[in-house]
This record gives sequence, C-alpha cells and structure tokens, in this order.
Amino acid sequence: MTDSAGNRSLPKQFLLSERDIDAPSEWLKIRVGDRYLYKAPELPIIRIDRRRADNPPAHAEFILGWFVYEGKAFPNSHAGALQTNDSIDEIYSGMTGRFVIISISQGEFRCLTDPGGLLPVVYRKTEGDIASTPRALELAFPIVTDEETREGLVRRDGTVWYAFGTTPFSSVDRLLPATILQMPTGKTTAIPGEAEAMTSAQAVEYLYEHCRSFISALSELGTLECHLTAGWDSRMVLSAAMRSSAQVDYITYRTPGASGSIDCQISRLIAQSHSLDHQEIALQPANQQDLNDWRWRTADCIQDSVMHLTRTVQETDSNRYVLCGLAGEVGRAFYWRSKDIGKTGLAPAELLRRIGFKETQLAIAHGEQWLEPFADAPTPLILDQAYIDLRLGGWAGPSITGHPISKPTLTPFNNAKVFSLMKSLPERYRLSGLFAKDFVSLGSLQLGAMPVNRAHGLRRIRYLKKEIAARLPANAKAALKTFKGLGT
Repeated sequence: MTDSAGNRSLPKQFLLSERDIDAPSEWLKIRVGDRYLYKAPELPIIRIDRRRADNPPAHAEFILGWFVYEGKAFPNSHAGALQTNDSIDEIYSGMTGRFVIISISQGEFRCLTDPGGLLPVVYRKTEGDIASTPRALELAFPIVTDEETREGLVRRDGTVWYAFGTTPFSSVDRLLPATILQMPTGKTTAIPGEAEAMTSAQAVEYLYEHCRSFISALSELGTLECHLTAGWDSRMVLSAAMRSSAQVDYITYRTPGASGSIDCQISRLIAQSHSLDHQEIALQPANQQDLNDWRWRTADCIQDSVMHLTRTVQETDSNRYVLCGLAGEVGRAFYWRSKDIGKTGLAPAELLRRIGFKETQLAIAHGEQWLEPFADAPTPLILDQAYIDLRLGGWAGPSITGHPISKPTLTPFNNAKVFSLMKSLPERYRLSGLFAKDFVSLGSLQLGAMPVNRAHGLRRIRYLKKEIAARLPANAKAALKTFKGLGT
C-alpha cells in the first residue's frame, strides 16, 4: 500500500481501530480507551479535560483537527487540552473549523463530524473502525472496489466525487456532515440545527462579527494567507479580515480561461485600492505522478480541477494557515432559484440534476433515501442541505487529504450556528445576492461596490459572454447552469 514513489505517507489522516497494526513509520500511536488511534503527526489531537472525578476510567474524549472555540485557536503552543465542563453539544455549537469529536467509553464510541464534513470520516460497520479515507482504513482491513458505485454515481461534467455518504469501496461509508456515528451499532443521527430569532440586519452583523473574530483568533498562531478571487465568498472573508487583528498575505492563482483572468484583474484592483499584500501565483503543471499520488492519498474519492493544483500547492506551501471562503455559498442559494420559492419537496431526478449527477438507477435510489426526511420541507431548504451534505461532505471534505502539506485551508463559515442563520435569511434576499453584498459592505463600502466575477471598465469587452451572462436574470442564470450540467 504505497504511492507511486513507494511512500506510505498520508498527511493529515488518521485511523481509529481496535487492532494493533503496522502504521506508517511517521504516524503516532495513542491508546484511547479500548482502542488505538493512529494519526499523522501534523493532525492535531486536543483532549477534552473536564477535571471531574466521575468520568469512568476507560472514558476518553478528544477532538481531531483545527478549530476556534470561545475566541481561542486550537492547536496552540499553550494548550494540548480543551478545559471545560460544557456538554459535547455545547462545545460543538461553538466550534468553527475542520474537526471530528470522538468519545470512547466502555467498549462503545461516538464520532461527530463538523457542520460541513470538512474533516472527512469513513467507516465500516462490520469492523467498527473509522478513518479519514478508505486508504487509511485499509491499514487495518483490506478494501475492495465497488464497481456498482463507481459506475452508478457518475458526474455529468466528467469529474469524480461521491455523494450520499458513499465511497467507491464495498462496505465503506462516508459519514455525512453534522452527524453522530455510534459504534458498534453503526447507528447514525443528524445533529439538528437551530437558529436564533433575528432580523436580517442582526443576522448579517452576527455573521460578520463571527468571521472577524475567527480570523483574529486564528492569527494568534501567526501570519495568515488568504485566497482572493473575483467572487463573493473570498471577498466576504477579505472584508472580515480587514477589520480583524490579523496579518494576512493574499494570494491569487493564475488559472487558465476567462474566469482565471478576471480573478487576477479584480484581485489586483482590490489589492491596489485597499493596500493589501498580494501576489499572483503561476500554476505549475501537475505531472502524471503528482496526479497518481493525489488519487492514491484520496483513495480515488475525488478527481477534478483541484487535483491539478497539487504541484503548485506543494511548491508554494509556506506552512501557514490559509483562509478561504468555502461554505459561504450556503448564504447564496447555490442550488436553487426563484421558481423553487414557495414549493415543498423535491423529486430524486431533479435533485440529481441540480447537484450534477447522471440519473442512473443507483443514483435515483440514493436520492430517494436521502430525501426521505425532507418530504414536506421547503424546496430551497432541501437544496441548501444538499449543498452541505452532498457537495461539502462529498467533495470539499475529501479534498483535504489530496495535497501533501501539513496545514489545511480553513473557512470561518463552517459553524453550526452560521449555517442555521444563513438558511434562516429571507429566500429572495439570499437569491438576489444582497446578503453577500451587505456582509462585505460592513467591512468596506468600496469593496461591496466593486465588480464581482466580472471584468472592470473597458476590459469587459474582452469577456462578452460573461457580460451577457452577468446581465441575465437570476432565474435564467440558474437554468443555464443546470443546462450546462446536463452535458448538452
């Protein structure tokens, strides 16, 4: 079990098993309760220290990953433990980052995934093991390719990732975001999200302050980097960072095509007008070995444009935490449009069209099963949850294991209350883009008025197709997006 260079390195990955195994040489082995935790050295483990005498001897609670809680970033050089008597539910609701919470007691354990599933977890009910990827799970037990899933869950655009908590391996499931797994029963339970009653203005101010506070806390660990593009999500992060205490260097990848060119132009304009430390990074083509190694580390769970950045990311890695706007789309009606407002329910075939999968018999069956709890729910809410469960959980989470670097990108939006508040905002307010604009304007009115995903000034003539698309009504844009996804 090695990559194309003969290595067994699995950065940022872990395995929790009853078995005493031969793990990769650089991994740490820790006895927790009646199990062994094997983990890569760069993946933090934070003990939950309750300072209580009533905990049973075999009881252990810990967090894997990177997060901010009550204004403090973890891990840090001052604390290897989170000292609290709060319940797991209270801790969970206050955490923002990429993390997994695990508790073990008397032969049973619970695992909780973060709100967006951005630190991935896969598991085998039959063996009672959990891991970051099927590749890490393979350290304890052989895994067998599931050809039915590979052939039955197919993307329309030719990319590869697996929705509905599936993986391309038999009997290996992926734990959905915001879900509790109990072992040895294998029972899964969704963690409910509840939003406080707020006006739209209050909610936007809360969300902005949350992001600003997250960035300030993370900056206690050192200078940060932040992706900057022409889109809304990175601009929301920039707006919050500008009002934080953080020292941030901004980076923009020179990706090919019109979108990449516009990203660079608008990022340059923003950097100049706001005196940002900004650099553009030229892409270094990934060779076949790079791509093979990516596929090996991710166990073939994700193959898309992100994997082609792996050589660039390796060569330019500065060992800093990198901010991104991932999951900001929850506030921007990513999968739905105005005709969905006022409707309830969703047909499995339509769900698949929205998320970009072909309507195979297997995909329809998975769609039906995932939709069962949402039979009478508002259609926009169903599609919001599809973005979180299926796109974030099935695409964004697994991608963290692809690049062989020690620190992940982190987003201030991956928080239970943030998701609930975003989903509670008025539907037309979100669909119109006003939420994102109002958020950005809290940090800078000028920033809120700058072009978004469009060229500036006379350069718009060079991107006529994009200009026409930008002037289309929101409904027409969404329909065009779905049309393109059909591969026609």
